[in-house]
Amino acid sequence: MVVSESKPCARQDAVWLEVFKFLSYPDVVKTSSVSVRWNALASSDFVWKSQCEFYWLLKELPVGCDNWKSAFIARYKAFHEYIDCYRYVRGAWNSLEDWLKKHCPLIFSSLKDGIAEGVIHEYERQYGLQLPKDLKLSYLIHNGQETSPSGYGLLGSHYKKGPHGPGLSTFFLLEFSELFDDSFGPAGSLVLSCSEKMTFLQLVKSAQPADAQKIVAFSSWYRLDSAYRVYEVAETFTRWFSEYVKKVVSGRFPVDNGRIMSYDSATEVRKVFYFVETSVRWSLINTCVDGISTYSLRLRMKMNDNTPSSEACKVVKAYCNLTDLTGHLRTKRLADVVVGSPVLANDAEAIFSLTVVYKSVDFMVKGAIVLQSIANSELKVKVPFAEFRITVPWKTYSDLSWRQGDSTSLLTRTTDSNDASS
Repeated sequence: MVVSESKPCARQDAVWLEVFKFLSYPDVVKTSSVSVRWNALASSDFVWKSQCEFYWLLKELPVGCDNWKSAFIARYKAFHEYIDCYRYVRGAWNSLEDWLKKHCPLIFSSLKDGIAEGVIHEYERQYGLQLPKDLKLSYLIHNGQETSPSGYGLLGSHYKKGPHGPGLSTFFLLEFSELFDDSFGPAGSLVLSCSEKMTFLQLVKSAQPADAQKIVAFSSWYRLDSAYRVYEVAETFTRWFSEYVKKVVSGRFPVDNGRIMSYDSATEVRKVFYFVETSVRWSLINTCVDGISTYSLRLRMKMNDNTPSSEACKVVKAYCNLTDLTGHLRTKRLADVVVGSPVLANDAEAIFSLTVVYKSVDFMVKGAIVLQSIANSELKVKVPFAEFRITVPWKTYSDLSWRQGDSTSLLTRTTDSNDASS
């Protein structure tokens, strides 16, 4: 019902416009039917520009649109299915794209254009699935990336020992069609980064339609008797992707020659001993099978800026001790990969990487680096690094009966490169 109108007042209109600006788009549409005057106010550019900024992140009027209401309608026709998650997924991609242009241009240039929506719907029909809307929207924005053997993967790299010296293991964002390819990785997993996986296809198949958008994000899994233990990462793809982007753009991951390295600063511990500072970070790797977990450790050593040249030394030995909750002790030499100079002098640094394969998902790590003086080969110094704990919050799911040979779903692909410095 349209109510009768009193003489309009410019001041009242200004107040109503401010109110309308904060309404949701369905409420704005409803207010337009209250009266002729409210219809005019609710159709104004002032109101619909705020709607476009909130839902579609538009800052400027798109080409081909005469006003902000028509701009909203155009975006709604294209993305109405994803309106609840659009601002979060598109916003994360905007932040990531801006950061990549500046810090990792080769990764940015490798991103592919989005996939056609009809292709996604055809895959859903063919496989009898209803994939989460936020995951589908991400692929409408970028359909994976071009892969490269040089290690420029969007989802991180870690150092590894190769047959010809230091190398990289790199994770690329997969194309949508590769989600349904069973030639990548362990059965039943959907890899999101070198430390985070999702098990979408198997979980979506067993989910009720109302729960299909609430598939939980998982990381590495392994079989434990008849059950499967998985590392829960996030409640939704949006949550996982947004958090990952925040880590990247805030500098949580080191960047090595334009590559994103997967060692999160949140895992870092530091220690200063004599004239050397050490820092250690670790990353969970997606190779958990039959109760075995794999981790990559990154140890960085740096000599103080004011260290005399007479104190220059080289690394002759490195090791770490792993102790699980039962007190079982294991020693591992820390010499898999050396990046940079093994000789430490004033303001110089060296980086070591170690791959740890261990049955425990909760253990303590401590160790030391043995340095030998360049000036006096008889003089050796053992430099300990800070003790730290590796722990992963595993959960057990006994109702997931995955088998070897089941269809595998991945969001990343791994490649190995033996040239870590190119």
